[in-house]
Amino acid sequence: MQSKMDSRFNNSKHINMQKVLLSFAALLCIIGSTISQPRGHENRYKQVSPIETPEYSLEISDAHSQTNFTLFRAILTNKTSDYLVYRQADVVFNYDHGKFTQVERLYLIKPKAKLVRVMKVAGGDKFHVDKLTVDFNCYSRLALTGAHENVPNYVISTTGEKDYKAGNFRYKVLIVTKETRETYALFEVEYTGTDFGIVDPRKLKVTLDDGQEFENYKHLRLRILKPGQKMKIGTVFRIPVKTANMHKVNLEIIWNETFVESKPVKLASQTMVLEMDPNKIVAKAEPRAPRTPPAKTTASRDTEAAKREAELAKLEAETAHREVAAAHRETEKAQSDAQKAIAEAELAKAEAILMQAQAAKAKAEAEKAIAEAELARANIEKEQAQNQTQSSTDVKYRGSGDPLKGLNVSTAATTMEVGNYYALLIGIDEYRGKWPSLDNAVNDVEEIEKLLKSKYKFDHFITLYDFHATRTAIIKQMEWLIDNVKPEDNVFIYYSGHGEFKQNLNKGYWVPHDALTKSTSEYISNNDIQTYLGGIRSKHTLLVSDACFSGDIFRGTTISVPFEDSEKYYKKIHKMPSRKAMTSGGIEPVMDGGRDGHSVFAYYFLKSLRNNEAKYFDATQLYSDLKIPVINNSEQSPRFSPVKNTGDEGGQFVFIRK
Repeated sequence: MQSKMDSRFNNSKHINMQKVLLSFAALLCIIGSTISQPRGHENRYKQVSPIETPEYSLEISDAHSQTNFTLFRAILTNKTSDYLVYRQADVVFNYDHGKFTQVERLYLIKPKAKLVRVMKVAGGDKFHVDKLTVDFNCYSRLALTGAHENVPNYVISTTGEKDYKAGNFRYKVLIVTKETRETYALFEVEYTGTDFGIVDPRKLKVTLDDGQEFENYKHLRLRILKPGQKMKIGTVFRIPVKTANMHKVNLEIIWNETFVESKPVKLASQTMVLEMDPNKIVAKAEPRAPRTPPAKTTASRDTEAAKREAELAKLEAETAHREVAAAHRETEKAQSDAQKAIAEAELAKAEAILMQAQAAKAKAEAEKAIAEAELARANIEKEQAQNQTQSSTDVKYRGSGDPLKGLNVSTAATTMEVGNYYALLIGIDEYRGKWPSLDNAVNDVEEIEKLLKSKYKFDHFITLYDFHATRTAIIKQMEWLIDNVKPEDNVFIYYSGHGEFKQNLNKGYWVPHDALTKSTSEYISNNDIQTYLGGIRSKHTLLVSDACFSGDIFRGTTISVPFEDSEKYYKKIHKMPSRKAMTSGGIEPVMDGGRDGHSVFAYYFLKSLRNNEAKYFDATQLYSDLKIPVINNSEQSPRFSPVKNTGDEGGQFVFIRK
């Protein structure tokens, strides 16, 4: 009897232990599946055929979803001789749980041009779906011809009325100069309607009293204005003296069809269906079989346990089969990519050898610079020791004043003493000569001016826009800075306009507003700018140039103090004088257009300064913020470096937030 009771007790104990182990195993499975679920779990969708219409083609790629977003890359090609209008907010992503759109933004695509954008929606945690549709009810066609406004002719005069209105266009006379051989007039035009205003300055002409007509000497291009948008029109007229003395005769501008209002025509909506590609699932977790409730009897428990083990074995076999298939696919892919990998490895090896050589050269130059600096310091300390017994009134120098002053060398400071901040801002859209007008240069600089005034410590602003930014005016303001800036002050210079590089002279230039020809005698060379930077006696000077070929200002090898986010670092770099330049590109053309009415460089320059929330923000951090997005969204490569032979000692210009 006792033996039967012991046996029954042992069986019961064994069954209870089985229950505990099964429960524990189930818990581990649940926890394991939860932990192993990849955070970046991603559904990739099948490649779909492009949308082809008579007006455009739309091709998408890299379509995928994660839990909290869906995105794809879209390439829109305008097939027409008109403009296309793309309203981003009219692209609708349709899911079972609702419809989602992007933020409102409007783009104009030129005839026969392309627009490449990433379309993305987010907000919530249900975007990880196997199928969705996207409606493109977002495109309109904008004809370049339409009802033109009958704008009254304008008699060119240095006096009289300055503001005029015709239909939904308003223009204002900004400046007029009449000389014997040339007449210059600059207008500001604003579109006040609700559609689009097309302004084509190529249509206007000037007439004499006898009816002779002459074209605008400036090579301007057509512009499309959105509601409330403004632009400037520069006109230059040159009439031979034997025909007329322009200073004395009446000159009348005939606008013809310069101003046209056009209403966009909505194009038919198109729909794309995105379906999951089962061969491109990234880190998809296997579905778990539903848990079977435990049986109520010992026999049924054993049976259910056996069934679960069989199902588990089957599931493991299926999983193993899928893993083998996946491994087979990966092997095929690896074999097909083998030659490419070898080539890339060889290229990487060659690049590594080149980088090692460059690093060795840079190290040698850095060690030489350090040795020279230590020698100079030792000589200064030796001289100070020799003169220590003399009174301050008996100290003598070769020349006048402190010998360190002319070298822009500052003495050590235990606190961060900040002088005045000066800003010289130059933006040029309109040119008097043959240089074409720009669209965004003045707007870029005006936005930078507003931002610096509202958010950062700046004490003095000097602005030169359009016709104020002549060669003489720019040089005079540089000379003013040389005469008035003190050694503890800081200077920020921003130039946005045309740049030129003369290959035969191997030299770059700024192009001022009054450059009538393409002769270097009417430009400002980078060598001159470098001289002015060296002459300004500031603690720190930062030059930013958003112009073609602006990278020519960097000549020779220089080094800087590496960035460190600490108060000690900011005090250190503030003590050491700096003369640095940041350019929107190297010796290459750079884009005038970009995003939201700014050049691509100015857009990310402004974005970095707007997003900064720290008290101190130096030029190195600013450059780090904008370099990659500018390169990724344009064909230009920004540069940032000290300017050689101007007195840079390794410090940094620091923006100080109010």
